[in-house]
Amino acid sequence: MPEIEMSLLDTILDLKQKIQELDVEVYRQRLWHKDRMLRDNELIHDQAFCASKTLHLTVTPLSPQHTLSVKVKFVGSDGYVEVKETDKVRDLCSKVERQWGIPSELIPL
Repeated sequence: MPEIEMSLLDTILDLKQKIQELDVEVYRQRLWHKDRMLRDNELIHDQAFCASKTLHLTVTPLSPQHTLSVKVKFVGSDGYVEVKETDKVRDLCSKVERQWGIPSELIPL
């Protein structure tokens, strides 16, 4: 689980920009605290977060046609495999197996 450290003077948008570094674009993020969606211009200081409280992140999915390129590396070779955001890990393994002939049970992720 990634941890993000923020200043109390940072805004919710600043937090979203940090989350974006983990590959989730800001425009797709919605942060929630106590069943309320947080606005980008609000300060973290004003949210009354406690160490035991949880923020919830919802992500707007990409369209089903949107694909991602995953770089696959193994001894002596590497390449890219196209997957949809909605594909599962087993789908990726199956594509690697078909493309390179490596049994999916031998693919470490």
